[in-house]
Amino acid sequence: MRSVSITTKEFVLEKHLGGFRYKCACCGNEFEGAPSFGSDIPAFVHSVPEDERADRVMLDSDLCIVRPRENEGTEEDIFAIRVTLEIPIHDSHEPFQWGLWVSQSKDSFIRYLETYE
Repeated sequence: MRSVSITTKEFVLEKHLGGFRYKCACCGNEFEGAPSFGSDIPAFVHSVPEDERADRVMLDSDLCIVRPRENEGTEEDIFAIRVTLEIPIHDSHEPFQWGLWVSQSKDSFIRYLETYE
């Protein structure tokens, strides 16, 4: 059987025809299936000082709103939605899934909330 091994800081991945098996370098557990990556919070949240996040950042697993400081010169909140980008993997029936945060206009964000099932 043909296989490919890839080692990174976060996991060791071994791809066999038809599937994946990998060992997490953080927890040491072995998993089967295509790996996925993502972030629990949008990258721009890191620019908000930690001591201000409770007042300025509203966050759940899929939605984020960041309010600007009063003296930042902008009155616009930042709206973001977490989405999953699926990328086909050659010789695999499972896609690579990448969890991304996408910024939205206020109108688009509200429309998303109104139409989400």
